[in-house]
Amino acid sequence: MGNYARWIPEQTPLDPHNPMKKFEVFLGEWDCVEKSYFPGNIQESFKARAHIYFLQDQKTLCVDEIGVDSTFRFLGFHKYDPDLEVYLNYGATYQYPMGGYALETYDSDKNEFRFNLNLRLYPDSNSIKNNSPITVEGSNSKWIVQDVDHHKFYAWTLGEEGREIPLKEVLYSRIK
Repeated sequence: MGNYARWIPEQTPLDPHNPMKKFEVFLGEWDCVEKSYFPGNIQESFKARAHIYFLQDQKTLCVDEIGVDSTFRFLGFHKYDPDLEVYLNYGATYQYPMGGYALETYDSDKNEFRFNLNLRLYPDSNSIKNNSPITVEGSNSKWIVQDVDHHKFYAWTLGEEGREIPLKEVLYSRIK
């Protein structure tokens, strides 16, 4: 277990009025199966481990995923912006030196978080410095709470005639 106890901040219950309370169901350690879809129906699949926790400020949820073979690393953050009254999502991988952010909404009827249609990516330091992201339009994604021990991230785009084309799927199963 090494320095795991010092690496993850102590998780204490959130105040019921904290807008991040909706994310508490994701806290914990998870086994993941990640699938990426590429043109021509080519599919890449691998296993990963996810540590999902709140930073000490209890305003930021961190999703830290690493491939079991150590060839994949993803770090994502979810945060509520009280000035804009929206959730923001930011994530990046070390394979692709770019990060992006998206607006995020919570649908209580479906128990899912949905990301807006336009993902903004910053592929290099100049785009960050100049605040000139590349906007990827036409993609959708959602983080679905299936039950307390399972959730799923799913991303897709719409092809010809409005047909849904999968881009990525991550299946999470709770370890602890």
